[in-house]
Amino acid sequence: MLVVKNLNSEFYDIVSEKEKNVNIELSDYSKLYLMNLLKGLIEKNDFFYKDIIGNDALAEAFMKALSEEILKKVQKIKAVGDLCLIYSGLFPDMLNRKLVDIDYFIQLGKVSFLTLHRIYFTMNSLSDLKNLYYSIFLDFFKLVTVMIEISKSFKLIDQKNLLKVYERWQKTKINSLYEILKVNNIHPIAYQSEATN
Repeated sequence: MLVVKNLNSEFYDIVSEKEKNVNIELSDYSKLYLMNLLKGLIEKNDFFYKDIIGNDALAEAFMKALSEEILKKVQKIKAVGDLCLIYSGLFPDMLNRKLVDIDYFIQLGKVSFLTLHRIYFTMNSLSDLKNLYYSIFLDFFKLVTVMIEISKSFKLIDQKNLLKVYERWQKTKINSLYEILKVNNIHPIAYQSEATN
């Protein structure tokens, strides 16, 4: 873990603090990926991958990527996965203008990273990328939870739009969203759907 900590201590400290806040432990792969994603968001000009995704909806970009040559396929699927993390974790309020919500982006993100894992696995890749992408697939919900905690602390979530916060909490049961509701004296009752009985 020393290598990861030396990579960028500021992002390491932020991610580690938020992990503790939500009582989650990310794998080393996932933590490193998240730190690099956050750093990349600060440094890059093309925040929403317009040069890769264009004007396509993310699911459309994902489907088109499946028929691309391998380098474009990997690049586009990774961009879809990253954007799903960004939308569902850091900027969930951007979903207010979308027809779909956080649960859709979580599922599409997981599928994207699982697909990347399978691509590298079937290529018998010796690189650690297949393990990295599988780890992100497994930790995707944890990553979203940590990112929502980061978003909350930087006030990137509209904590006054309690209906949206409630709807997202209903779909994800992420404790950080519940805490926003609790601070506003809203104490929703979690219920089991008939499908789980």
